[in-house]
Amino acid sequence: MALNRSINNEFIPNPKEHLYIEVSNICNLRCRFCAYSKSLNNSKEIMSNEKFFNVIDRATNFGYFSFGLTPIVGEVFVDPNFIEKINYLENHPKVEHYSFFSNFTLVSEKIIDELLKTKKIKELYISLYGHDLDSFIEITGSNQKSYNKLISNLNYLSSKAKDISFKINFGLRTSRSFESLDKCGSQLCQIVRDIIKKIKSRITILRSFNTWGGFITQEDVKGLDMIINDVSKYHKNGACSLIFYKNQVMA
Repeated sequence: MALNRSINNEFIPNPKEHLYIEVSNICNLRCRFCAYSKSLNNSKEIMSNEKFFNVIDRATNFGYFSFGLTPIVGEVFVDPNFIEKINYLENHPKVEHYSFFSNFTLVSEKIIDELLKTKKIKELYISLYGHDLDSFIEITGSNQKSYNKLISNLNYLSSKAKDISFKINFGLRTSRSFESLDKCGSQLCQIVRDIIKKIKSRITILRSFNTWGGFITQEDVKGLDMIINDVSKYHKNGACSLIFYKNQVMA
């Protein structure tokens, strides 16, 4: 990268390689570092199957073959028809693969079984908020019922590890005092360690976050031992690559 910069070489990602489609902009959590909680007055939408199928057909005719289903915010499993959308991707001859994020609190054993039948999921990113019950509730504004459902879903996923054919990775957003997954004794950490060991996945741990374009400030995460980064201290060199490779169709 440094060499290319020194000789003024620039590379533009292929804008027709990957398309993001917002299946849902609704989330069941209210994470305090996320701008979703600041935009609750905006229209909340779940993309209809008819629109989704039409977008996929038109996009593949344009040359797209890879799809991301969570471009900004929103939980895909808020959509009661999400599995139908996945099945459409699975059966479409021009779709090669797709990926999506989920907080995994709304799935069920039946949904997990349906996911395990798929052939085209490239990667499932499971977003974890907090490393135990207390931090989960503090960060998400949710409750013990949702936490227990997350634990139950991860336990079931772990029990089906031998049937997982796609990549699963974890993103953990938690407090700065959190040392490491290995040193954490919570039930959540134990299950995640077990899954990582079984399927050789990876986990990314974040303790600091951006401002979402100024929507989020340090005051929003007061008492959480989290840092909201001051974007004015970061130098931006060159054009933003997102305008080339993160084209989006909104719900």
